[in-house]
Order: sequence, then structure tokens, then C-alpha cells
Amino acid sequence: MVSYWDSLLQRKTYTNAGKEDSKLKRVLTTYDLTALGIGSALGIGIYVLPGAVAKNVAGPSVVLSFVLAAFACVLSGICYAELSSRAPKAGSAYLYAYITVGELMAFIIGWVVIMEYILGASSVARGLSVYLDSLFNGTMEATFREVYQIDNMPFLSPYFDFFTCAICIFLGTRLIEMNVHTKKCKRSTNVIWSELSRDALKWEEVFVFTRLMFLENRDNISWQVIVLFFWTSQPALALSIGLKESAQMNNVLVVINVSVMLIVIGVGCFEANFHNWALKPPEVPPGFGVGGFFPYGVTGAIAGAATCFYGFVGFDCITTTGEEVENPQKALPLSIILSLTIICILYCGVATVLTLMWPYYLQDVNAPLPYVFSQLGWPWVQWIVTVGGIVGTFASLIGALLPIPRVVYSMANDGLMYKFLASVHPAFGTPFTATLVTSIIAGVLGGIFNLKQLVDLMSIGTLLAFTLVAVCVLILRYRDEPDENSVLIHPEYVESTRLTTLGEKITFQKVFSQLINWNNNMRPTYLSSAIVTVETIIFVILSMLLISLTNYNTSLDSSTFVVYMTITMAAMALLLLSISLQPKSLVELQFKVPFVPILPAISVMFNLYLMLLLDVDTWIRFLSWLFVGFIIYFSYGITHSSLRLAAIQAERRRSSGYNTLNHDDSPSDLIL
Repeated sequence: MVSYWDSLLQRKTYTNAGKEDSKLKRVLTTYDLTALGIGSALGIGIYVLPGAVAKNVAGPSVVLSFVLAAFACVLSGICYAELSSRAPKAGSAYLYAYITVGELMAFIIGWVVIMEYILGASSVARGLSVYLDSLFNGTMEATFREVYQIDNMPFLSPYFDFFTCAICIFLGTRLIEMNVHTKKCKRSTNVIWSELSRDALKWEEVFVFTRLMFLENRDNISWQVIVLFFWTSQPALALSIGLKESAQMNNVLVVINVSVMLIVIGVGCFEANFHNWALKPPEVPPGFGVGGFFPYGVTGAIAGAATCFYGFVGFDCITTTGEEVENPQKALPLSIILSLTIICILYCGVATVLTLMWPYYLQDVNAPLPYVFSQLGWPWVQWIVTVGGIVGTFASLIGALLPIPRVVYSMANDGLMYKFLASVHPAFGTPFTATLVTSIIAGVLGGIFNLKQLVDLMSIGTLLAFTLVAVCVLILRYRDEPDENSVLIHPEYVESTRLTTLGEKITFQKVFSQLINWNNNMRPTYLSSAIVTVETIIFVILSMLLISLTNYNTSLDSSTFVVYMTITMAAMALLLLSISLQPKSLVELQFKVPFVPILPAISVMFNLYLMLLLDVDTWIRFLSWLFVGFIIYFSYGITHSSLRLAAIQAERRRSSGYNTLNHDDSPSDLIL
């Protein structure tokens, strides 16, 4: 009988991860994926972050802050690209962990990724609510406070944001309605889409009521903003119908958003004044640094990178659509690199012209772009930026909502979460149950938490996922090939977990010899793979120690501090040297991370550095989320895991004398 301990450590292989049949339709192209990554990351952040970071943290050096943040994300993106070419099945970092470190850690990472995406959708929706409320002169907040104010709970929002909640669950409710209509009438997708268009008349009545409630006696607020909001709400319907339709609408929104940014950069070049990058100390008000390009010092630029990092979060949603991508081994890596490159160029371009057009200490932290163009006498650009902010936020919201149900679907399909969450709509080919459940959760969380709390909690999940992906690259690059003679039935469940060949003993001499690859092995062995795994774990621990010594050293004198730092860095360098000497995997990939193990190691250190800067409250919320996940896994997932059930079936067949290796059942036949 397979023990529960074995279940915690069992791993998938990527042998057939990208070749198995999928119930989901493969409709996405490289262009669709690139637009999805841009739309997910290039949301409300590009309209807010440059001004806020420039004014209070970095000054004009906010440009370098975005470069540093982009560098950290590019490292993670490159690691994502290699792993996505290995295993393009939906699931993102969840599947990568399943392949590399085992089922328990895979569930933890998958659960954290779900948290990241749900909070990403919640924060984008909440940001959209705040942005629109500024156009309504704060009327939405005042109305919501009258309806439901939350008192005496500082860890929650002071009021429940009904707009945020409604916009998130809108997807799920419309999906249920369309599902019922489809089953009753068996109508085609085109017919349903036509009826949804006609159904817009009913929704226009809702927005008329909204206008009466929010805009009474406020004639200065343009009705066109409401029309724009209604127009951009309709793409959310496409998410329910199918991924291709939602991708097409996302492409339109991304083109609009990028076009707005190009207009901002182009017009900004005409208003650029390089004197704003060379202000003298007497020209700067007290409390805003000393002027120049680094008014807050180089440390300000580095500190700004930690904040600017959040502007790039979201690109990894590309990897969750692997089962719906045409030629995923090629399209996924290419789209990741393209989207990150475009995002970095746009952020740096906007930050450059913004700080050149207007002094950093005069920036508006809430809406810097409309404010600057208003001050410079460009009203038509101000209007374009305002509309672009709304459209860009909707594109980001679509990109945030899209991956959530697909990660849940992947985990439920593996048996780690409740099986009903893996239901796929027979007509639309979408995971409709997971879509509805996660949309409701995102809406509720967005309604009860404020924007800062959502962003802080989202960051820890993102950074943890990035760290694990970099670790996966290190381990998989030096791992031995899967054991194709495994007793498990289906290639999906092939494992390779032995450290040595059968009957071979591990001795100190063999370990020491393999540490430097004395025999110059060209192919990974069980021992070399185990050594790389252990050395990678030690490297992560030493990285955390090094960061802690750097950030939180208060008791050590300077000489002792230097000694500890030198020893730690020397040990880390020796570990990387030993890893680099080990034989590498011979698996052919469409894309590989260059300069392994250096680049993945740098990525790990960057991500750990940012994680250890998070406050205690964020860690408490994160651990609470993990506690709920452990309840789900140990009460359901561990006993319903597809790998465990397959192993039990194999053991039963062996005990009955059945030849399992010639059995031709599909993975679904192995699930009891």
C-alpha cells in the first residue's frame, strides 16, 4: 500500500506533459499571449506608480528603479520561459513544483498562486473603483459608507465596496445564465453572443439608474465616462463564452492602452526639460531630498525598485493558458520575453518623460499623468490619458481574472482540490465552475480589503512563486532522465526518485568525488541530481542568512559582520561552482536559461530580498491562507490525488499478477 508519506513526495515528470490530450480548446497564438501578458501587468500601475515613486522615494531616478524591477522580473520571466517549454500544461508554477519537488510543495505553491491571482483581480477591480470614484467626486465611496460601513476593524476596508464585488462576480453569474440557456435551447455560441448584445439594453437601464444615484446634481461629470464603462464591461462576457473571444477583446484593449502610452511619451518629448533632472538643493522644498537625478540617493532608487516591482506582476499568467495554446513549447517562452520587454520599455518611457516634463516634488501621487498634462496646457492629452486609464484597467482586470480558474482546474484535475472544480463546459470548453467560484471569492475579498492590503498580500505569493521557479530551473537542468521502466501505469505518472542505482551504496568518497565531478560524467546520475538538489536548498538558506545580515544587523560590530559576510558569500560561491561542474540534462528544449546556475541564483536572491522586506501583518495573512489550504489538502487532496490513485491501482494489478506495463488505459481510467 502506498503510504501517505510517499504521497507527499511523489512527483510528476514532464515526459508527456505537453503532449497529452486536453478538454480545453487550443486557440491562442503568440500574439494573443503577448497581449495577455501586457494587459495583465500594464494596468492602473503605469498611470500611478511613476509619479508616486518619483515624488516620495526615488526622484528622477525612478527610471532606474523601473530598470532594476524589470531586471528582477526578466530573470524570473526567463526561468518561466524554460519551464513553460518543458511543461506547457496549464498550472503555472504549480506544475513546475509538481515536477520538481513533489506533491505537497506543489499544492502549497499552487494554493499560493491562486491567492496571487485572486488578489490580483481583487486589487485591479478595487483600483478601478477608486479611479472611477475620483471621476464621481467621491460619490461612490460616500454611498457605500451609507449602505455598509465596516467599523472597529482596522485590518479591513472602512466600507464594503459593492462595485468591486459586482464587477468580479459578473463573470460567474453571466456564465451560469448562459449555461442554463445553452442546455435548454442548445443554441450556438454565435446565437448566444447575439442575444448578449441585445441584452445590453437591459444593462443600459442599470447604468441609467447608477447615473441617477451617483451623479445627481453633478453635471460636471461626463456621461461618456459611464458609456465607456458600459462598453468595456461587455468584454467580460467573452470570458464566460470562451478564451479566444476574451483574448480578442483583450488584444483590442491592450492596443488602446499601449497607444495611449505612446502618445504620452511622444507628447512628453516636446515638453521635456532636462533642468528637472538637475535641480539644485535651493530649488527643492524641504523634505524632498537634495535635487539632481538622485535626490534621495542611490538607496532611494533601489528602494523604489521594490515598489516598481509590483508594476510588472501579472506576466506569469501567460503560463497558465498552456493547454489552450497553439504550439505551446514555442509560443509560451517567446510571448513571456516579448511582453516583459514591451512592459519595461513603456514604464521607463513614461517615467522618463513624466520627470522631465514636471519637477519630481510637484508630482500628483494619485493621477500624475492627467495632472501634468493639465498643468502644461494639453487638455486633449489629459482626456486621452483619463480614458486610457479606464481601458487599461479593464485590460488588466481581464488578464487577472483569466488565469485563476485555469490553475484551479489544473489542481482539481490532479485530484488535489475538489473534483467539481475541474468541470469543463461542453459547449464553451471553459472551466465554468472554477470560474464562478473564484470570481465570487475575488469579489468578496476586493470588497472587504483596501487596495494596499490586497497589494501587500499579493506580493508575497508572487515572490514565492518566482523563487520556486528559479529553484526548479536549477534542479531540472541537472536532473537525471526519468525512469521509463517505472511500475506506474501511465507515462503521466512516471517518477524517478531513487538517489542511486539499485544495490549501489553511497559512500563519502563517491559523494566527494561527485561534488567536483571527478570522473567527468557527461550524463546526470541519481547521485549528481541529489547533490544539486541539496546544494540548491543550502544556497537558498544561505541567501536568506546573507540578506538578514545585511538588513537586520544591529548587534554585530563591523569586523565580525565582515567575517560573517565573507564566509557566507564564499560558501555560496563554492556551492554554485559545484553545481556548475555537475553533468546537465540532455533534454532538448525550445528555450533554455543562459548562464545556469548564475542567472537562476541571482533571481532567487532578488526575490528573497523583497520577500524579507514584507511586514509581519502580511506574513500573518499569508500563513492564514496557507492554513486553509492545508485543511483542504489533508482532508481531501492527499486521498484523491491522481498520482496516489494511479500508484494504488498499479500495486493492486501487480499483486494480482496483471501486466501493468501493457495496459493501455488513460489517466482518467486510473482515478477511482
